[in-house]
This record gives sequence, structure tokens and C-alpha cells, in this order.
Amino acid sequence: MPMPKLSLRTLLLLFFGFGIVLVFVCQVIFPIREQARRCSCNNNIRQITLSMHNYEASNKHLQLGSKHLQMDRRIAVGGHKYSIF
Repeated sequence: MPMPKLSLRTLLLLFFGFGIVLVFVCQVIFPIREQARRCSCNNNIRQITLSMHNYEASNKHLQLGSKHLQMDRRIAVGGHKYSIF
């Protein structure tokens, strides 16, 4: 049995249909990916906060900042230069 020939109109309708399905799939996937990104960011912030509290609990003070000099936002404390974020 020979295969029926596809006309240009049929091919265009198929591509149009796949495009519409792709748009709907993207509308579903992108918010899910954004939510995962946001959750990962919140988890990283939580880990940083926990590590700061752990450092403070063991050393009885918080760190002032980084000793690396960055741009023009520097402050001198006790003879050391610290950058302010």
C-alpha cells in the first residue's frame, strides 16, 4: 500500500500544531525551573547564615568582611583593610 503524499498545507498545519504544543509546554516548564532556581538560592542563603551563626558561636564574634581589596569600598580597622559588600 503506497504512502499518501503530504501536501504543503498539511506540513504547515503539522508545524503549526507542534509550535502551539511547544508554547504550552514551555509555559509549564519555565515557572517550574524558576521555582527550582529560587529554592536553590534560598537554600544557599540559609547555608551561609547557618555558617555565620556557627562561626559566631565558636569564636564569640562575627567576621568583619573579606581581606581582599575590591574597588573603592574599603575600611581600615586595626591596621587591616577590609572590603565592605
